[in-house]
Amino acid sequence: MNAHKSERIRGFILVGTASLAIAVGTLANLSTLAQQAPAAGGRGGRGGGGQGTPVAGPNGEVWGFTDTAFNPDSRWRIHDAERPQPPSITPGETVSVPAPSDAIILFNGKDLSQWVNRGANGADSSATWLVRDGYFEA
Repeated sequence: MNAHKSERIRGFILVGTASLAIAVGTLANLSTLAQQAPAAGGRGGRGGGGQGTPVAGPNGEVWGFTDTAFNPDSRWRIHDAERPQPPSITPGETVSVPAPSDAIILFNGKDLSQWVNRGANGADSSATWLVRDGYFEA
C-alpha cells in the first residue's frame, strides 16, 4: 500500500472516530438536558396548577403531569413515566489523533470558518451558530 492510500485510510478512520465521538457526546448531552428539566411549579404554557399528578424524573425533578395529551399514533402520553426509556450511556475516553497533513479541519472547537449556511434559494452565508466550550449548536 502506498503512502497516499495509507494517509487517505487514516483520514477515513479519523472522520469515523470523530463522527462516533460527536454522536456519543450528543447522546450524553441529551441525557444531561433531560435530567435538567424544569422544576415543579413551571408548567410551561399550561398555566394554573393542580391538575394531574406530577411525573418525576430519575432525580425527583418534575418532568410533566399525568393529564397531558397523547403523543400522535402512540399509547403514551407526553412525559409518560411508564414509557420505556433508553439506557444511560457512559462516553469512552477521548481519542486524540492528529489529522493528516492534507486534511481540512471542519471544526477546531473554536470557530466555524469552514462552515456556511446555505439558504433555501441556494445563497451561501457565514455560519452563525453558537460556539462555546469546544462545541457548536446548530
